[in-house]
Amino acid sequence: MKKMQKGLATTCVFFSLVFLVCSIFTISSSSFASTGKTLDNLQAAYDGESNANAKYLAFAAKADEEGYGEVASLFRAAAKAEQIHMASHAKVIQEMGAVPIAKIKEAQVLTTKENLQAAIEGETYEKTMMYPEFISAADQRQL
Repeated sequence: MKKMQKGLATTCVFFSLVFLVCSIFTISSSSFASTGKTLDNLQAAYDGESNANAKYLAFAAKADEEGYGEVASLFRAAAKAEQIHMASHAKVIQEMGAVPIAKIKEAQVLTTKENLQAAIEGETYEKTMMYPEFISAADQRQL
């Protein structure tokens, strides 16, 4: 039971990061003056969100298999959030005259505990490195 409670606490932290990333990276297509680096960054974000969606669905299946139904439900909720991010990025990419491209990679599925850690690391990277760099690049171009 304690193992599950710790997993759920970790999962709550993870989802807090997911929603924080969502709130800090909102782009309006009307603010684009050029498409180069910003479009590349949006494509990278679209690919990342697409892969995260697939990965979290695979993690949910593993959590179900291991008897962690509540954790599996949270992974499915995270996958749905990633779908929303994908759609938002796709819309802006299309408004910029491009086609969204994602290369879905097979998810490395381990134990639920390890999958939670991988999810936290991925969301932390997005929050602390990837999206801040994308925002900085857009700010430098006054986009």
